[in-house]
Amino acid sequence: MITQTTPGQRLTILRESLGLSYREFASPLDVSHSTVRRWEIGKKEVDRAVVLNVSDYYKASIDWLLTGKGEMMVGDKANMVAESVTPHVAADGEYLNIRLVDMKASAGHGSIVELEPLSTAYLLFGRQWLHERIGIAHERLVVLSVDGDSMTPTLSPNDLIMIDTSAIERGFKDGIWLFSMDNAVHIKRVSHRGRGQFVASSDNKEYQPFTLEEPYHFIGRLVWSDKRW
Repeated sequence: MITQTTPGQRLTILRESLGLSYREFASPLDVSHSTVRRWEIGKKEVDRAVVLNVSDYYKASIDWLLTGKGEMMVGDKANMVAESVTPHVAADGEYLNIRLVDMKASAGHGSIVELEPLSTAYLLFGRQWLHERIGIAHERLVVLSVDGDSMTPTLSPNDLIMIDTSAIERGFKDGIWLFSMDNAVHIKRVSHRGRGQFVASSDNKEYQPFTLEEPYHFIGRLVWSDKRW
């Protein structure tokens, strides 16, 4: 099992190995999904009470949750998890850190642009999963949260999304893009209408499409979200 990880990163490893979303993981612990996210990114302490609660419900090793040493799971659960996630939960080096950006992608009227990533905030993703599912160098990926409801049901408020910041370098392709315009950042479905014209639309039909007007900037393309598709 991985060592030299933080308690929050070990919760990420446990949750992903069980195939659970933030909401699914949080529900039996009687906490909110945002609390789980704060544990995982290190913004809220994972104290002994949390560890005992997680261990009791998910049958995870208390020693592993506290120190990262030994096996992650105990009893019959260990065999089930080992069979379902190998080799994703394997030796040291099987995980990569993706930067967590301290801003929200507005699925509404736009949030003020703050593109600087947190210097010490990361989410842990399996190396093999990133290679097979995403196929983009992890240094070019960032994770941030969604604000607003204009992209529902595809994206809901507070969903985490992963953005490929290198996408525009390979040329524009219709899809869901993170972009800035009028000092605000948006996450919208963007289509190319020719001659440098782009139209941004929402999956929530209560919001009207609009044309991207200069100056605008494509930050990156959506490649993953933590919503259960």
